[in-house]
Amino acid sequence: MLSRRVLFETPEISVARVRCDGADASEQVTSDQCVVVMHGSFAVRHRRGRAVVDPGQALLWRSGSQIDIRHPRCEGDECLAISGPLVHRFDFDAIATRPIGERAWQRLRTAEDPLALEVALCEAFAAEASARRRDRDIAAAIAYVLHERFDEPLRVSALAALADVSPFHACRAFRRATGKSIHAYLSEVRLRHALALVVETDRPLADIAFGTGFSGQPHLTRHFHRRFGIPPGRARAKYHRAR
Repeated sequence: MLSRRVLFETPEISVARVRCDGADASEQVTSDQCVVVMHGSFAVRHRRGRAVVDPGQALLWRSGSQIDIRHPRCEGDECLAISGPLVHRFDFDAIATRPIGERAWQRLRTAEDPLALEVALCEAFAAEASARRRDRDIAAAIAYVLHERFDEPLRVSALAALADVSPFHACRAFRRATGKSIHAYLSEVRLRHALALVVETDRPLADIAFGTGFSGQPHLTRHFHRRFGIPPGRARAKYHRAR
């Protein structure tokens, strides 16, 4: 079940805050749309492939696309659903996922007017560095598992086997395609989930740490402070919004 609250609506862009209770569904998309996850995650399947969409990713789809949505953890999510002529002008195929930088994600979630949100959205989809197609395919197969199972202990050998390459080849191709090591990428996914839960929910920090793949609250605090320049407790106090 979905609940929807419209934030902005102009001739150029329409933005709503959408909450999902975690129910799986199939959808026929009726308008070009961009979905940016604020917290939680969901998996999508479509005729061209599959992806996990979480606070480090955005999902774009064209009108008429058919998608299946599932929630592997049986938990809900909260997203910004963005539509309008601005989304139509973005360059993507029928369905695509795009990484969202932490700064752009923060700008999207805190935008107070349509112009600020339009600027943040355009910055979020700046051109990505090119990579060889095979490297991108290997990286995509590995990244899917990193996003889907970010809270589990993972081994490079198992990830490489999923892409049908050697661990050495997997690590090299992944770095060429993404600019990050597999370990750094997984750490970023975990930290994005942690950041989303810290600023978007009231869950205890220790619970957030264990739920996002860290060994405990001190481990989360150390990595969180190193990545965002502020400990989780202060981040919550700074960014906490009235709900």
